Amino acid sequence: MIQPDICAPRELSNGALEDEIATLAAHIAAAEYRFLCLVAELDRRQVWAAHGLRSAAHWLAWRCGVGLNEGRLSFSKVRALTRVAAR
Repeated sequence: MIQPDICAPRELSNGALEDEIATLAAHIAAAEYRFLCLVAELDRRQVWAAHGLRSAAHWLAWRCGVGLNEGRLSFSKVRALTRVAAR
């Protein structure tokens, strides 16, 4: 079965393009929130220690390719972190 090209923005009208971008942004935000909730639980359980790692940050670097040297957070990421931390 031939897969349709999911990245064919030229075929979208301006309105459909705007709607698709807004929808995807909402999906990304929801996925990032879920990701942060799961990382918080992983850290709470100290799952990373079972692998001989020093922290959840090291586990994220090892398992998810998240760089240890990326220390900047956007406002939206800080807001998401505070939601998770407030649980």
